Amino acid sequence: MMQSLMDVVEELLATILFKKSLLVAILVILVYVFWKRRKDPVLLLKYLVCITSWCVFIFTSLALVGFPPLSELKRYSKIGVGLFHPDISLIHGIIKDDILNIIFFVPLGFLLPLFWQGYRDIKKTALFSFCFSLFLEISQLFNLYRWSEVNDIIMNTLGGVIGWYCFSWLSKKIIDHFLVVENENLSEPIVFTLVCIVLEFLLDAPLF
Repeated sequence: MMQSLMDVVEELLATILFKKSLLVAILVILVYVFWKRRKDPVLLLKYLVCITSWCVFIFTSLALVGFPPLSELKRYSKIGVGLFHPDISLIHGIIKDDILNIIFFVPLGFLLPLFWQGYRDIKKTALFSFCFSLFLEISQLFNLYRWSEVNDIIMNTLGGVIGWYCFSWLSKKIIDHFLVVENENLSEPIVFTLVCIVLEFLLDAPLF
């Protein structure tokens, strides 16, 4: 299962890293960060790592769940199908996909407290994980070939919490000095995520 997951992620990354929307998102956020933090070159370097990691995760998440870009919605209109496809599954037993959904959100739970001190509160990280997972599931209601599951939200949130605990354990040993934002800033990852979502919706074509 892990090998299968790694193969999927590797294939996704090979595609995502050359998307116009990803490169534009990183550039837009970097311009904002440079304007806010231009007097601190060390912090700017840390932000470069932060922004790149975060954007790659968000774009990978959108690709994995089949987030429908504007071009796909236009295609639905041309072939005469509706934009809204409400196919929702309720809670079921633990299956292979649930385990993958947990693993899927571990990076989110790890990156949030690593880069933003405000998310060193596990409740805030869990809430962010829940809200982002909820958004992904809602977005699948507009994809003709996907369906939304309550289980996915639960498992994703659990994955975010596990990621937070992984960070908490490692931060006491080796990585605490990587902290980027030394305050209780909660809005930055939300804003960065929204930038990624909007640009993916508008600019979904690959670079090459």
